[in-house]
Amino acid sequence: SLFACGIAEPMFLSEIDLADFLYSVKDFLRAAEIYHRYMNIKEANPATFRYAECLYNSGQYGNLLKWIETLNDSIREKNFIQQIEAYSNLYLGNLEKASSLFKELFEKNPNNFKYLVFYGMCQFRLGKEDEAKKAYDAVKNRVNETADLAMLAGGYEFIGEWKVALELTYKALENDPNNPKA
Repeated sequence: SLFACGIAEPMFLSEIDLADFLYSVKDFLRAAEIYHRYMNIKEANPATFRYAECLYNSGQYGNLLKWIETLNDSIREKNFIQQIEAYSNLYLGNLEKASSLFKELFEKNPNNFKYLVFYGMCQFRLGKEDEAKKAYDAVKNRVNETADLAMLAGGYEFIGEWKVALELTYKALENDPNNPKA
């Protein structure tokens, strides 16, 4: 076999190295072509995730979503894949789908308030202002970290709840007066 005499393996490594280099210089389209040849949609490998990242980073959201549909459920349920699926749907204006994905991500990662904020923003844009406010209000009292307070304040600001946004921003500043994110 080619692997036994070591001929095929160096070629594989050099191609992946080239893809990694192209990725590092943000040539995502050319990197994607190479990663595509080595990815595995049944059981994820590093090339699978890099391919997804390349499609996402080059703004090919529609192609990315079509590709995600071909993946095994075990890969589709991975946080990273769900995250880029949610953002891609958001950027394409598929707010219902984005909203449900962000909600699912938050339920799986209850300390990552970014997902909840994006869920609320989607709900607001869908005309469900009460749903957005209810989601934010449910976590408001358990948010303590400066970055999380600022993130949630941004969510309240987006839905027009200025008073709460200001209160949370003030709390973030009290926490960490020298933090520019507060």
